[in-house]
Amino acid sequence: MSTQQLFAFLGSLIVILGIGGFLTFQDRILPGKNPSATSARKNASTPIDGAIQSSDAVTIGPDQATVTVVEFIDFQCPFCRAAHPTLARIMDEYKDRPVRFMFRHFPIISIHPLALPASNASLCANEQKQFLPYYDILYTRQDEISLANLVIFAESLGLNLRQFNACLAEKRYESLIRQDVRDGLNLGLEGTPTWFINDTRLVGAVPYEKLKEAIEQELKK
Repeated sequence: MSTQQLFAFLGSLIVILGIGGFLTFQDRILPGKNPSATSARKNASTPIDGAIQSSDAVTIGPDQATVTVVEFIDFQCPFCRAAHPTLARIMDEYKDRPVRFMFRHFPIISIHPLALPASNASLCANEQKQFLPYYDILYTRQDEISLANLVIFAESLGLNLRQFNACLAEKRYESLIRQDVRDGLNLGLEGTPTWFINDTRLVGAVPYEKLKEAIEQELKK
């Protein structure tokens, strides 16, 4: 067994032993539904009680961007997986424009019991500047998500497994995820993905044209 494989095995064992601690978080995340792909509304008349953006969230793009696209995600959500290619296309198209992308977490554990550890794992990967590649793996290989495979995914990206496994074992980002969930609930989230393009809310695996239109409208302001 190679050193990398040994780290992967030990990391998987650590995560499995820690699953009980992860699941105690379940009763703090309200059950929700995954919406269809077409619902959208301007959040003009409804007060916003929660924070759309967070200084602790992972962002891609310029800090002083005119437009911020926030995605509330659940890594086991099939609608989030369906939206993944659309977001990848949009991110590539706007990479040289004043648009940044922010990722916040809304794991609905009542129906997706591995969404919370997957969110934590993505943030552990972010410590090694590999959030987006890890995010991509979680959606392209969503059907393979397991506690053991969270470590295997990290290994496939060449991450430092000792550092990654320590992060998983500590559940290092649970408090950050907890805050994302609180903000999401205060914003009235009922499912994922939910998007905010500045203060414009879109719900579901919206088509490319709808997401692009919302960004362009904000850029014109």
